[in-house]
Amino acid sequence: MDYYIEEVGKNIEEATKKALERMNATREQVKIEVLENHVDEHEKESVRIKATAVDLRKSNAENFINKILKRFKLEADIIWEEKDAKSIMKLYGEEMGILIGNNGKTLEALQLLMSATANRNSLVKGKIFLDIEDYKERKIKTLEQHAKNMAGKAIETGEEVVLKPMIASERRIIHNVLTKNDEVITISRGEEPDRQVIITPVRKYDK
Repeated sequence: MDYYIEEVGKNIEEATKKALERMNATREQVKIEVLENHVDEHEKESVRIKATAVDLRKSNAENFINKILKRFKLEADIIWEEKDAKSIMKLYGEEMGILIGNNGKTLEALQLLMSATANRNSLVKGKIFLDIEDYKERKIKTLEQHAKNMAGKAIETGEEVVLKPMIASERRIIHNVLTKNDEVITISRGEEPDRQVIITPVRKYDK
């Protein structure tokens, strides 16, 4: 949603200054549009402007990622995708494994840093997501299938199934996909970084 205000002044400079003070913003953070420029019969000028917050998150995110790529002497294409009201930066290039890391841990850390940097001087706030060589998309499909397989095992044996420790975003995928299965219940148990998902068949509670 656009964040904007309207302001008036004797001229554009005064109206802009007042708008920036109200928004606690710098000039680069807003776009100024003149809505009305009026000169009365006494030749006194009055201006009404619309000041809209500029979304700087994507440019900030790209600057951050380009610095990371330069540091590791890597080249990558940056593609932006809008999906489910989320902004996702996708990187494609050679030797991207170093930025993904073991089990995607480096990728998760990069996303946290990138998102924080992207929001730092932008009036428009919101999380920015990062994916590299479609790692997360492939990981989601793998986790969803694994969740269904383990749910099937729990239902077949009548006993709970304990999954290996996962990071929070991976556990969330397991929980989400199995909420559609009314034959099992899922909970998370343990402390980070060893927190695990437990899949329990409903009929276990009926014994």
